Amino acid sequence: MIQRIIRGLLVTGGSALSACWLASCAAPAQRPLLGPEPKAACESLVSAVVGADKIAWPGQTSGAARVDSATWEAVSPLAFNERAPFPGAAITPATPNFCKVVGRIAAMDPKADPIMFQVNLPVAWNGRSVQFGGGGFNGTLISGLGLPPAALYDAPGPLARGYVTVGTDSGHQTKPGMSPMAFALNDEMLVNFAHAAYPKVRNVSVELMQKAYGSAPAKMYFMGSSEGGREALTMAQRYPAAFDGIFSRVPVIHWTGLQFAGTRAGAASFGEA
Repeated sequence: MIQRIIRGLLVTGGSALSACWLASCAAPAQRPLLGPEPKAACESLVSAVVGADKIAWPGQTSGAARVDSATWEAVSPLAFNERAPFPGAAITPATPNFCKVVGRIAAMDPKADPIMFQVNLPVAWNGRSVQFGGGGFNGTLISGLGLPPAALYDAPGPLARGYVTVGTDSGHQTKPGMSPMAFALNDEMLVNFAHAAYPKVRNVSVELMQKAYGSAPAKMYFMGSSEGGREALTMAQRYPAAFDGIFSRVPVIHWTGLQFAGTRAGAASFGEA
């Protein structure tokens, strides 16, 4: 039920609220990556597997997840790219030492793309995580290294604040020369984009945090703008127990979703089945 999300945060705009939420007046003590050598601890996550039973939500199916790479990343300063396609992409906030984990959740349909994910594990963790929503029709892996929607460009990102950050491509990769909506011709990829990919990636991230830090997160948040805002509202509606707080800014409704609503996959995706 939508009202269950009241225990967290559900808004539709306002960078001040997101900044206050992420800054958190009473942040818990930071927890280091396990082991005396965080770089080695990070690299040991390569080829880690998360079973399908830990990923699928009730009434759903899932493939297993596998880590493709786990790379130790050094401290980096704020960077500016004047050739970025839009202002929000021009800023890469400063990052601390962290472990960049990239992997995939296997598809059930052999014709479907896997669900790609990236989980960034800071060397000093505050016990919380933030999952970033996507944009447009997705199709590219969200790194989780950016700023919250509408944040000041010189503000520290969630990773620098000690949050584990999480992103996904929502279960499809846009192919060169193809429409960014072509994925919707596959039932599984359409359902993943509509709602199923995000809570599955959430569950994978929990397992990775347990492996890296020895405990699950105390609080989990989801935030997004535009398409990511739609995803945020969808999480509040369909998976209210998945996140402790949700930030949704200028959410959109895709016309393609309405076009497919009359199909079998569309009906299942948008709650009409």
